[in-house]
Amino acid sequence: MDKDTDVLISDSSRNYLVVIWQLLTDSPYKKCSLVLGLGVILITVITLVIVFTHQSTGPSDDICPATPLVTFGYNPHGADGPLHWSHLAPETRCCAGSIQSPIDIKTQSLYCRGFSAITYQGSPTGALNGSISSTGQGAVLAFSKQHQLVTGVLPEVTTDYVLDSMHFHCPSEHHVDGKPMSGELHLVHYKKQYSSFGASVAKQDGLAVIGIFLEEGSSSNNSAFNSFAEGVQKLNDNRTGISVTLDPRQLLPTGGKFYTYFGSLTTPSCSESVRWIVMQKPIITTQEKVAILRTLKVKDAAHLSDFGNARPLQALSSRRVDSNTYHWKIAALNNKGTRK
Repeated sequence: MDKDTDVLISDSSRNYLVVIWQLLTDSPYKKCSLVLGLGVILITVITLVIVFTHQSTGPSDDICPATPLVTFGYNPHGADGPLHWSHLAPETRCCAGSIQSPIDIKTQSLYCRGFSAITYQGSPTGALNGSISSTGQGAVLAFSKQHQLVTGVLPEVTTDYVLDSMHFHCPSEHHVDGKPMSGELHLVHYKKQYSSFGASVAKQDGLAVIGIFLEEGSSSNNSAFNSFAEGVQKLNDNRTGISVTLDPRQLLPTGGKFYTYFGSLTTPSCSESVRWIVMQKPIITTQEKVAILRTLKVKDAAHLSDFGNARPLQALSSRRVDSNTYHWKIAALNNKGTRK
C-alpha cells in the first residue's frame, strides 16, 4: 500500500486492510489468494450496489399521511394545479416522490407472473349500500362499514384488504402504450390489519387500488356502473349524500387479466403506499354515461369537463410492471421474434 492511499484511509480501516493485504501477499498461494480476495471484494461491491438500488427505487420510509383538508385543482396553470401539489402543505411533499402514479403502461416491457384473478370473499353477497358525495374534484362512493367486502387475492400481498370506497377520473389516469381511455374507476382498499383507510395511507403496504378503464360504445350493460353513474347524476342536482346500492364485484371485467405495479395515490397527499392493479379489459359504456361523469359540478361552480380530474403521467423510473397475461408482444421479445 502506498503513502497516498494511506492518507485517505482511517487508522482502523487502514490497519484492517494492511492485515488482509499481508495475508494475501505472504501466502505461498499468492496468485490464488489475490484472485480470491479480489473476487470477494467484487461480489461485495455488486451486492451493495444492488441493495442500494433496490432501496432507492422501492417504497419510501417517509410516507405522507392523509390530507383531507388540502384544496387542490387540475388547472395546469393554477396555483393549486398538479405541478404545485407537492408545495400545498407539508403533508403533500410526497407528490414530488420518485414512485408516483399514474403511469403509462408499456405492454412490450411487462413481466409475466402467475397471479390469480381478483376475487372477494363469499360474504357479504349481493349489492352493498353506500353513500355518494362530491369531493370538489369528483365524486366518491363510500361503502357501508356494516358489510365490508374483503379480498385476500391480490398480487404481492398475503393478507386481507377491505374495500373502502370507489371514485372515478375522466379521462383515465393510466395510459396503455401511450393511449388514455374515456375514464377510469378506482376501487380503493386498505389493509385490514390497520383498521381504516386513514391509518393505512402512511403504511408502505397500506393500500391497494383496482383501476378499471371506461371505454365508450353503443350500449352500457354493466348494472353496477350504471347505478354509480345515476348517483353522480343526482349530485348534479345539488344534492349530497346520495344513497347508492351496487355490487362492486360486477365491476371487475371477465377474464381477470390485469397489470400491477407499486406506486402512489394520484391525489394529494400522493402517499407512496399503493399496490396498483389495473384491469386490462375495460367496462363498455355509452358516451352519454361518460358525459354524466364529465359534467359533474366541482369547486368554484365549474364543471369537471373544464380541466378533467386526471393527474399527468409520472415517470416509471426503475420500477417494473407485471402482468398475469402472456402477451404475444412479450413472447416475441423474449423469443427473438418468435410468436407463441
